Amino acid sequence: MPTPENQMMAAALKVPLYASDLLMPEYRAGEFGEWRLMVGGGGLDRGFHSGMWFVPKMPILMRRKEGRDWETWMSLSVHEIESQELGCRHAFGTTVVMGLGMGWIALNAALRR
Repeated sequence: MPTPENQMMAAALKVPLYASDLLMPEYRAGEFGEWRLMVGGGGLDRGFHSGMWFVPKMPILMRRKEGRDWETWMSLSVHEIESQELGCRHAFGTTVVMGLGMGWIALNAALRR
């Protein structure tokens, strides 16, 4: 459910607020060893097929290698969602997913039955 703050931010940036009819899980921020999951407050992202969007709470999985700074390992961005959406919407029966990412497509494909 879009919050008034997110709607105002999208309007101020003159871009649409991103929303999907597919399930978008709420990820919880945390850290374990060299891995960190961050949930952003909101930012701009360009879709795979569409233009620029304001995206609230985009989850980002980060990894630290041998004392270096944190680097993004994967994220559930609009670009990622749109690039996997077609396969997800057409999934049925027994489905094989290669490259689970953050589990988004596996979860949504399983919900399609």
